[in-house]
Amino acid sequence: MNSTSPSKLWPYRNAAAFMFVPLIWLLLAIAMYFSERTLNWPGDESRRLVTQVIIAAGFVPLLLVLLDYLSSRGAILSYKAFKIDFSQVDLNRAELRRDPFGLPDNIGVSGPIVSDTSPMNIIDTLRQATRHEIVVIDMRDGDAWWVTRLLALAAGAVRAQAPKVFVFVGRLENQDHRFLGWAHANNILTAILSSKEEYGRRFQRASRIAAQVRMYGPNEFLPTLPVPPGGNILLHLEIQRYTNDGRYALMGPEVSEQIAMDQLVMRGGDFGSLEEPPDRLTVGRLNDLFGHCLYRTEIDLDWPKDKQIAKLLESNEPYVALVRNRRFESMLRREDGERLVARELYTQLHRTTKA
Repeated sequence: MNSTSPSKLWPYRNAAAFMFVPLIWLLLAIAMYFSERTLNWPGDESRRLVTQVIIAAGFVPLLLVLLDYLSSRGAILSYKAFKIDFSQVDLNRAELRRDPFGLPDNIGVSGPIVSDTSPMNIIDTLRQATRHEIVVIDMRDGDAWWVTRLLALAAGAVRAQAPKVFVFVGRLENQDHRFLGWAHANNILTAILSSKEEYGRRFQRASRIAAQVRMYGPNEFLPTLPVPPGGNILLHLEIQRYTNDGRYALMGPEVSEQIAMDQLVMRGGDFGSLEEPPDRLTVGRLNDLFGHCLYRTEIDLDWPKDKQIAKLLESNEPYVALVRNRRFESMLRREDGERLVARELYTQLHRTTKA
């Protein structure tokens, strides 16, 4: 048995970890009992969750011992008759993989968009994206995506609350489809709008216009307020550009992103179209925009299983990327991976105690 060591995650003897499991369960169960009697907490809705937390907490000492052994002995953790073989844990299981939806380059519109108040064929792509939790954006060599298109996509994702995760891949070190990082949709939108004053100004303008377009429809819901003799209530010309076009007026919630895209490429004024020249999403631009909010943890499926599990347990990110030979394959929700490890731990422990 190992002696205590301050450098270890579990500083006591290994045998103590096994004794702590039922002790933790007992103490937390007693605490929950008295909490229910005196504070009426947890209630019926949260009792199951609290119970699961108590069960998981009991395994903490064993997990700490596991990490100590992983760092020193490899994938097999053993103590007398008890042995955990983590070569059985497969993070590449089909039920764990969260394969992202691959978006077409530049939301499917190649080249600059001409602003003529006609639909610009981005709505179908946005609708497909919002059916998925995760989307992948392949930047390729830096010519595939423009920041303006990413802005419209992120705005739609924030409005629809899906997709939640944007995964960026591209060409790096002469290899295609390399994982470059992932970020939450709301962080992407915020970062783009704050990166350039004109992005924020036009997006705010588009949001105000879209609100009125949705309110008035194709000019059929104009207010009937008293007006001076011979007077008419007229919408601002910029609103009329869209309400007079039924394709915008009847588009639904997605009209916000369509108008935002239109405003970004509108010619005239002090700045003209923000796609002439385009703001290309290169690796450098990606890091400039989102370096502060990108998550980059990856697990290579060609690594030994013990190294994969150690990387998973070290991470505090909600998702980790699964790669093979440095090429991106899919995403893994950390919570799912940890649950698989805990289930394998419980299965092998149960099997050992019954043997």
